[in-house]
Amino acid sequence: MRVEEYIRELIDAYGVMGSPKRDWDAGLCAPIKMSVTRSSQGYPRGYSLDSLIQLADCDDFRNEHRSEDDQEFCDHYVEIMRGNYPGWQLNAFKVRYGSLTLFYGKSGDSYWNFVRLDAASMDLYLTFETEKSRLGFVPTYNVRIHNSPGHSGDTEVEEDLGYIRRFIRFCRRAPHNMPERFIEGEDYYESQFLEVTEYAGI
Repeated sequence: MRVEEYIRELIDAYGVMGSPKRDWDAGLCAPIKMSVTRSSQGYPRGYSLDSLIQLADCDDFRNEHRSEDDQEFCDHYVEIMRGNYPGWQLNAFKVRYGSLTLFYGKSGDSYWNFVRLDAASMDLYLTFETEKSRLGFVPTYNVRIHNSPGHSGDTEVEEDLGYIRRFIRFCRRAPHNMPERFIEGEDYYESQFLEVTEYAGI
């Protein structure tokens, strides 16, 4: 088994789609399963899905000129996030330091609506599963955003692709062995850094 540790600069976000697409506007993906669970590292169980839904924010919530699909999403996003509203599904998600963005699509529509979960006051412990890979594995992503004194927004992803596993820690400050660079402000698209431990040949 190969073990490798490395650091990578992150532009925009760490993103996962339900199935291969050329870009983020390429239409409906295979659905992603989301659950509030333990990770394989034994992190404590997170809050209920209803508690997470209370954190949901969307630009369309404040848009007075919504399209018909946007209006439907805003009216029913709670049931959509629970997976109980027909025709809508979770297509993709993006992780940044302290926040998680969920992208939902409607059958036959190439436009995605999204909600952001900014973990300002509670922990997020979520597991995502995508469709089976060509090798027969179910890619699994445990996302943890931890909040406690001194750890507000600490973010980790445990990525298990079956043949390779990565433990990823998100950093807002460049690690000590990279040129110093501090991420100032709260611009959603500013760079961050990933500290990765990768296991291959499992």
